[in-house]
Amino acid sequence: MQEIATLIQRANAERTARNAKQTAFAEIVQRFQDLAFGCAYAVLGDFHLAEDAAQEAFLSAWRNLDQLRTPEAFPGWFKRIVLTQCNRLTRGKRLETVSLDAIFDAPAADTDPFEAYEQIERQIRVYAAIRALPEHERMTTALFYISDYSQKEISDFLEVPVSTVKKRLFDARKKLRKGMEDMVREALQEKRPSRNERFAETVALYNQALDSFIAKVKRDRYIIAAILYGSLSHDTVWRKSDIDIMLVGRDEKPFRHLHLVENGVNIQASLMSRNQFKRSVEGSLQGTMRQSWFALSTLIYTTDESIRALYHNAQTIGARDRQLRLMLSGSELIYFVAKAEKWLVTRKDLSYSFLWIMYAIKSLAEIEVMLQGEITSREVIPQAAKINPTLFNKVYQELIHGHKDEATIAQAIELINAYLDRNLLLLFSPVLDYLHEAHGIRSTSEIDEYFHKQVQCDSLSNIYEWLADKEVVQKVPSPVRLTVKSQVTVDEAAYYYDGGYCPTPQATQ
Repeated sequence: MQEIATLIQRANAERTARNAKQTAFAEIVQRFQDLAFGCAYAVLGDFHLAEDAAQEAFLSAWRNLDQLRTPEAFPGWFKRIVLTQCNRLTRGKRLETVSLDAIFDAPAADTDPFEAYEQIERQIRVYAAIRALPEHERMTTALFYISDYSQKEISDFLEVPVSTVKKRLFDARKKLRKGMEDMVREALQEKRPSRNERFAETVALYNQALDSFIAKVKRDRYIIAAILYGSLSHDTVWRKSDIDIMLVGRDEKPFRHLHLVENGVNIQASLMSRNQFKRSVEGSLQGTMRQSWFALSTLIYTTDESIRALYHNAQTIGARDRQLRLMLSGSELIYFVAKAEKWLVTRKDLSYSFLWIMYAIKSLAEIEVMLQGEITSREVIPQAAKINPTLFNKVYQELIHGHKDEATIAQAIELINAYLDRNLLLLFSPVLDYLHEAHGIRSTSEIDEYFHKQVQCDSLSNIYEWLADKEVVQKVPSPVRLTVKSQVTVDEAAYYYDGGYCPTPQATQ
């Protein structure tokens, strides 16, 4: 502990040269990287997110090291920073209970669905075993098995007596099934940052570049705010990452994008005026990519309190914005569940149908979270499971951990379809509103053009078709020429709404 305290003092001393400070902090990163990662994994349940949180925790610790009054208290102080970063990823927008990021990317064409399924099963079993432990045992187990930390080091980090660490480990081992202890150790050590130098080197490289750049920017009285976004703010950085930063200036000059370099690291800097920043915040579609961008960014500093207020206001969701985002997630849900049904009915392929259901679960979770007026991002499943545990136990937990056959897969599809039916008005009221106000037939192209202006999305024709299948809207042919000079017409799908459903229902929370 004394050695750590010495490193903290060296990294924090005013008279220490910048390079010496960074060298001392780099050694601190080496010592604590696996503890930070293990702590974050115990909370988030996802290896990628755990690395994100650990990296951001070190960056935050470096920027705030002067606030640590007692160097010996660093382990517990740093643990609280890690937990803060985990909370930042999960508060109202990101919370993961089962590690499933990998399968939310579309499967490669040459991927064997059965192999992908087995890999997912192994990952899920490991995390399910850890997640089944009580919270304190889960954290202690992750920290113990991830590396060769002593029980004293773990106790300092957790700020509990060594005897408590021993008791938690003893109780956890009794709960882990035979063979699972080794599987947990293997999985954690395979992912730990110290398995190579990349994590520590990357943190040091980008810490130095960002620190140096911000020090220069702060001396410019015409720059009133700096906002960090991209990988360095909320995701895993690597040696080819750029630092993405938005600078807000006093001048009313046009928006500029600058490609800068600091200590060999590329910096993509967007420079805008205070008024341009205000318009950007107020004009963004809440709940979509721009709003998520604000939610996952970091306000490094500002000398203007109005900028701070605008920045924090960007993390709220308006009613109309929520309706549009619900519509997009509803479109995804229709698509994914249709794919799951196709692979089950036409191919009898349980593995691939299961994968498509997992894609559908993410969209389903987004819908549940947005109905609470919260911000969504990549990982929202367990947050939604807390909101609607009955549904998610059936279509998610029981499907993952239980026996999978044609009947159980079909039941999950049926439950999701029933969910769509029940929430039809909540999900698709923007489409019904548009058709209701049109007082006539509108072609697919016309509807798509309208919503493209609203949410910059591609065709939502699967929604129109789904509503027609449910006999909520009427589908009719509409003649269209393929080119301006075409003499022959073909039929395009068109729709009209006769008002049989209330177009603007009140969402219940």
